[in-house]
Amino acid sequence: MVLDDLGKSLKGTIEKIATAVTIDKKLIKEVVRDIQRALLQSDVNVKLVLNLSKKIEKRALEEKPPAGMSGREHVIRIVYDELVKILGDARELPVKKQVIMLTGLYGQGKCVHGDSIIPLASGEVDSAKSIYDHFASTLEEKSVGDGTIIDLENETIKFPSFNHDTLKIENKKVTHAWKLKGKQLYEIFIDAGNDYSVRVTPEHPFFILRNGMVIQARADQLQTDDYVAVPREYKTEPKEEQVDLLPFIRQNNIDIFLDKDIAKQIISSKYNTIKNAVSHLNHSRNYNKCTLAFKKGKIPLCLLDDSECPEYSLKLQSFRTMKSVIFPRYLTNDLAEFLGYIIGDGHITNGTVEISNADEELIKQITKISQKLFGINPTITKDKRSKAKRILLSSKTLAGLIHTIFNIPYGRKGRSLSLPNNLLLTSDEVLRHFIRAYVDCDGYVTKNYRNIAISSESKTLLNQINLLLRRYHIFSTLSKKQVNGVHYSKLCIEGRYAESFSRQIGSRLSRKKNRLTSFTQMGKKQGCGKHDMIPIGSALKEVRESLGHSIGNIQQKAVNSYGIYEKKGQISRESLSNLSTFYETYPQGNFLTMLKQIKLGKNPHDTFNNGVVNALVSYFDQQGLIKNTQASIQLTSMGRKQLRQRVEYQKTASKNTLESIHNLSISDVCWIKVRNIKTIDSPEYVYDFTVEDNHSFIADGIVVHNTTSAGKLATYFKKKGLRPSVVAGDVHRPAAYDQLKQIAEQVEVPFYGDKKEKSAVKVVKTGVEKFKRSADVIIVDTSGRHKLEDDLIQEMKDIFHATNPDEKLLVMDAAVGQQAGSQAKAFNDAVDITGIILTKLDGTAKGGGALSAAAEVDAPIVFIGTGEHATDFERFDPARFISRLLGMGDIKTLLEKAEESMKGKDAEKTARRMMSGKFTLHDMYEQMDMLSGMGPLNKISELLPGGFSKKMKDVDMDDTQDRLQRFRIIMDSMTEEEMENPNIVRAARVRRIARGAGVDNKDVKQLLKYYNMTKKMMKGFSSNRKMRKNLMKQLQFGK
Repeated sequence: MVLDDLGKSLKGTIEKIATAVTIDKKLIKEVVRDIQRALLQSDVNVKLVLNLSKKIEKRALEEKPPAGMSGREHVIRIVYDELVKILGDARELPVKKQVIMLTGLYGQGKCVHGDSIIPLASGEVDSAKSIYDHFASTLEEKSVGDGTIIDLENETIKFPSFNHDTLKIENKKVTHAWKLKGKQLYEIFIDAGNDYSVRVTPEHPFFILRNGMVIQARADQLQTDDYVAVPREYKTEPKEEQVDLLPFIRQNNIDIFLDKDIAKQIISSKYNTIKNAVSHLNHSRNYNKCTLAFKKGKIPLCLLDDSECPEYSLKLQSFRTMKSVIFPRYLTNDLAEFLGYIIGDGHITNGTVEISNADEELIKQITKISQKLFGINPTITKDKRSKAKRILLSSKTLAGLIHTIFNIPYGRKGRSLSLPNNLLLTSDEVLRHFIRAYVDCDGYVTKNYRNIAISSESKTLLNQINLLLRRYHIFSTLSKKQVNGVHYSKLCIEGRYAESFSRQIGSRLSRKKNRLTSFTQMGKKQGCGKHDMIPIGSALKEVRESLGHSIGNIQQKAVNSYGIYEKKGQISRESLSNLSTFYETYPQGNFLTMLKQIKLGKNPHDTFNNGVVNALVSYFDQQGLIKNTQASIQLTSMGRKQLRQRVEYQKTASKNTLESIHNLSISDVCWIKVRNIKTIDSPEYVYDFTVEDNHSFIADGIVVHNTTSAGKLATYFKKKGLRPSVVAGDVHRPAAYDQLKQIAEQVEVPFYGDKKEKSAVKVVKTGVEKFKRSADVIIVDTSGRHKLEDDLIQEMKDIFHATNPDEKLLVMDAAVGQQAGSQAKAFNDAVDITGIILTKLDGTAKGGGALSAAAEVDAPIVFIGTGEHATDFERFDPARFISRLLGMGDIKTLLEKAEESMKGKDAEKTARRMMSGKFTLHDMYEQMDMLSGMGPLNKISELLPGGFSKKMKDVDMDDTQDRLQRFRIIMDSMTEEEMENPNIVRAARVRRIARGAGVDNKDVKQLLKYYNMTKKMMKGFSSNRKMRKNLMKQLQFGK
């Protein structure tokens, strides 16, 4: 709920007053202290709280209750009145032709922790902080609000990004990087090992899957049974086909060997004399020794250009060493493999490269590759402390090259080990050789089930490999463990993904290769793993029934054990793909076809064989869908209703749902359950990146998403019957054009913007002129601002004078708290604000401060935003708001939502019906239809009066929403007689109804219990004549 903590505290205070034996001075002072504490904790201005406290205390002690009102009711009324006064008068925007100018403050960013690992389209995998710092070292940082921003428009950086429509991972350009002051973060753990998490700000949206539909949910709104999008694959765009190692080799004081004649020619043509060449050295050298070396073709590498170096193999020798080595110029398959052995089982010292392993096959391969790559025959000795053998390559030059090129530390690798960037930049084929070698060293392949496990002290290393495996469509899990006091990280590959590893990566070792090969045969029996299951929920059954197919038909033609999938609400990706193909091939099932034939008076035997006809006729008869006589078969009213619903579904929702099923079956993401959510301390800084088009990127292996109030405001006026349009006047904020365009398309309103034009005034004037005749309401969205940015304040004034808007609305982020007061005053002084839109009021403890700050500006709050969706936006009425905050409900808003959902039905009639204890299952079905159009139940429950709201406070609203949907399906299987008189539903009818609805008997009993409970509650409410009369007066439906 909006300001949940404040509301909880104030409700407790109200309950204390309502249950007090007597109202005396001691109680009043205690109540005032409670109110002070609640308001201060919600960030309300201290001076405002003290003034309010004095007024409440003075009135409560001095005023006498009016006639007919008890002392308790009078004190509650005083608290209510004074709280309403803080927020000022209510104001509703006129429903007329107008231009509305939106401006606002920079809000709180949707950011990730600086240590979050992010994959780049180039193949690199780096932390958010490192990526930002890389660009900060060469590009200008600009101050914005509580942080800095770097413009990356002219850079070529891309991130793999999630396309919400196609469910594919695409590489998209990054246009800006953000660094903001730290704030409290949420750490979201998912069910992919015990150490798989991402740390984000509370308002950061995730993509989640609910009942077959992909939606967004903020971090602070996620629940432990939600399934979030986690990429299972992404594609890279390497800058070069081969990674040239020369730039890294040049970091060493090293010589290269050339043919003597070629060396002489280069020295003479470039430097004329040896003396001049020596003067160009980066390091001090003895002239005489250089002369002798030059004559032998041994030249310091720094004297040569890249084009003058051999194309493939280099003969190199570090300065002041005795031996030379051969080293590949490019990062080849063999070098990547050798690197895998070092990172897995090796280490380097100042003069040696050593790898320890007990497997004879591996020892032979390392020996062979060492000779091929470096021209070195390794020394092999037995390790005295274990069964392993030590493979030593004695070469100071080689050790130095591996140290500087690949950033592998001398000595023990330890917890800080990470993959070198040049390895990450290489092609998938080269990287494949590295991964295979590393897993051959550090990986364990299970014998009897499909599992590959890798352990390491370095969490960073396994986090990187976890992401690299996605390049091969391989999903893995991350866990942590402790062995003998040492902390280790563990990566696991299971199920179909282990089979993919076997095919695409494999092993050089016979014993591991045999086990990997056996995974395919195991998979035929063991099926998919849990991370390849897609949680579609009740949508599986809804689609099947609406298209008129039976479970048996699907199991026979498309998906084995489909009935189990449907019951669980989860289906494997493979089976979903088969199901999607089946629905494309058979868009209408026998069930629906026969109902249509019966309606048209046709003989089903003309289409179906006797077995199918007899089975379906028997089923239809049991469900009350047909009236079967010897003369004819006719549809009952229930049959006509079901046929009408299914035909309507085919016309509308069927196409979208089937497309969604198809997209889910071929998507680039897995859907992994949220395991735990916890808050963590604020770091010094948090980071964000603006990504074109999709506005999302991958952080720690999870898709995170990067909305404006213009779309919500457009939706509001659209519901009022007007034709709104939006103009993108923000030419400064990164991705503002794309975001607003996308939102306008989502809410289906005309949009105008000019991505190339840098003058906001020109864009706005053109847009307003464009929509002057075709739109009733023109909403101009301008740049976010800060009070100290004089140029943007001036721009806002210029837009104001150029368009002369009817309304000037300030959009304020509630998370800014009372600090917004002084900033908002600057806006008011500039353009005389006519109203305020307060956003994110559902996700911050500082909402009270923002509300009081708005009051300081002397401009009314006209709307509040309570979520990410267009429907999470409501007109602000101080009296109604305080009524809800105190637990007194908001029947007016409830009925407005109900009336809107019922498409203009009389609100008075609705109110009387809702407060009546006389209703049937037909009435309850209509109420459920109405509820589904009013928004989420957790939002609706806030509007109910105290008695109802209190009874529902411990109810799981998401579970209730699913249950209500199930109840509607059950009621669709009932006869007219049962809907009118539920009391006749006994055991036999329960069993028949359950079979028809595809649910358990207990679900039907739950429906009847829910109906009786609701009827009793309504009856109790309607029997209280005083309460009913007062409410009807409040609603202005009676005198």
